[in-house]
Amino acid sequence: MADENNTQNNQQNAEKQQKFASEKQPQLLEEKPSIFSGIKRFFRSARRIFVVSKKPDRGEYSTIAKVTGLGIIIIGIIGFVLILIFSLTGIGRA
Repeated sequence: MADENNTQNNQQNAEKQQKFASEKQPQLLEEKPSIFSGIKRFFRSARRIFVVSKKPDRGEYSTIAKVTGLGIIIIGIIGFVLILIFSLTGIGRA
């Protein structure tokens, strides 16, 4: 069942990519550089991400949440150990 869903998602993503690639955008030879042209260029390049991206399923979301939580815990432990070392040794006191 999961393989069928992955296959369907892959096919849909491939179709979206082909549709995006087949759309030709006119290029102006004499485009004046301005802040608006930079913003337009950014959104055109970012459009591909929005076309290809998909909402994560429950398993992906769970994995991302676990990894993020683990990272936060590890950083907290490192900070606690550093503060403990500095307070016990007197390093950093003026």
